[in-house]
Amino acid sequence: MPSELGAGEAPADECGAFVSATLGSDEIGDGSKASAYASVGKALEAGARRLYLCGESFDEALELPAGVTVFGALRCSDTSWVYDGSARTRIEPSAETLDAAGTSIAVRLGAGSGASGLYDVDVTAPDGNEPGESSIAVLAEGVTVSLVRCELTAGVPVAGDDGESPANDEGLNGVAGTAGNAALGAGTCNATANPGGAGGQKSCGGTVVDGGMGGGAFANPGANGLEGQPA
Repeated sequence: MPSELGAGEAPADECGAFVSATLGSDEIGDGSKASAYASVGKALEAGARRLYLCGESFDEALELPAGVTVFGALRCSDTSWVYDGSARTRIEPSAETLDAAGTSIAVRLGAGSGASGLYDVDVTAPDGNEPGESSIAVLAEGVTVSLVRCELTAGVPVAGDDGESPANDEGLNGVAGTAGNAALGAGTCNATANPGGAGGQKSCGGTVVDGGMGGGAFANPGANGLEGQPA
């Protein structure tokens, strides 16, 4: 992980890319102090792995690859680019910016083997706009991250829409059971059971709630005759 800057220290031009929302330009900037980029996204697009940001507000949704380190709190009002802990860098994407990027995450730290870092960078996510929308300041996915002197603030998420009521609040009736069979007559030998009717059939929310089968009707075979008795 790169060393932090001390108070009043300024990084050299060759240390990384410099970004200022107020002084830089994405059209003609080259990432140097004298010709800074205007957006963090442009610096990342140019392949910068170490970024130095003025103590300003940036209306961007960021996706930082693994191994990228961002240093904030640089004083640019006098173009000195010295570290000033009171000049906070703020990543503050608007709801419109997040919507355009198709995300609800202000800063996403991508997965990878290289360690990432945010130094002196505050991140604030706006409140959600649409039903079910989250508000996430920073999301780190499978990456080692250092967050030093950072304040992360998520907004208020939005509850999802209510579920729809079924067309018939009581549900539909199941299939009716079949009629039971008649019992066999008394005295019938070697009779087997006549099964009862099948239960009603119904599935509710994927769960089978069939009715039970009707009771069976069993025949009672006659008893053996008695032996004759002497007179």
